Amino acid sequence: MEKKSIKILNVFLILGLMFFAALFVIAVFESGKEHNIIIDILPFIQVALGLFGLIFTLVYTRKAYQIFIELTLISWGLLAFFVIKKIFPYTMLQCWPMIGVFSGLWLLLSGLYHYRKIKFGYFIPSITLFGLGIVFMLFSFNILSISFQTTALICGPLFMLAAAVFIICLYFAQKKNKKLILNDDGKDSFDDEVLN
Repeated sequence: MEKKSIKILNVFLILGLMFFAALFVIAVFESGKEHNIIIDILPFIQVALGLFGLIFTLVYTRKAYQIFIELTLISWGLLAFFVIKKIFPYTMLQCWPMIGVFSGLWLLLSGLYHYRKIKFGYFIPSITLFGLGIVFMLFSFNILSISFQTTALICGPLFMLAAAVFIICLYFAQKKNKKLILNDDGKDSFDDEVLN
């Protein structure tokens, strides 16, 4: 049953990702035009696929990456619905950074659900996605008045320098104190996955 349920779930994950791609393209190119019933119903299909997959995952497989993908599909479908129905006063070209914010949040929550604690392998990528989404939202919604190019030219090298200093300091701190070494004990979610 496990192998069959994983294959069925992977089919729904692929369908959901295809619907997201279609929704994103439609929301970008059709944002100011009248919609027909098909365009209005696509977000509901994506949310339904995400909900079905989430329930299926929680009942049968309980894999963190599948929970992450299903929650992300649901939030993307809702975002596309809000943009298409003009509930948000912005276009998809302005709202796309919210995808990173949602993805970072869902990645952290799926890791918490699966491991029952914060794991380093989930925490750092989720904070990175969330932070980048917030930064891009500041520019996308015109909250910051300076251009993105100017900010990238000034802050890009400073960020790289700060990251290098942090890694070097962490290395020396771990050499002095072995308790600072972060181990991700436990089996990875992909170890028992069937890749046929």
